Amino acid sequence: MKHLLSIKQFNRTALEELFKNADYLKTPNPDLHAHFRAAALFYEPSTRTRFSFESAAQDLGMSVISTENASLFS
Repeated sequence: MKHLLSIKQFNRTALEELFKNADYLKTPNPDLHAHFRAAALFYEPSTRTRFSFESAAQDLGMSVISTENASLFS
């Protein structure tokens, strides 16, 4: 399903699958993304935003590389 326009697009089976997937994603599993690296490139300085993105990636088990003023360095 590419676009969700109405709840009527779902039947019971599809909803049960959606909720099962949501429960799986809600449970932290640091090993799931352990081999991924997130690159956070912010073109405007925003420490709060950068930290929130880095924190989310680390919560998922990823390593993070970042720069907060990418427009000056790229």
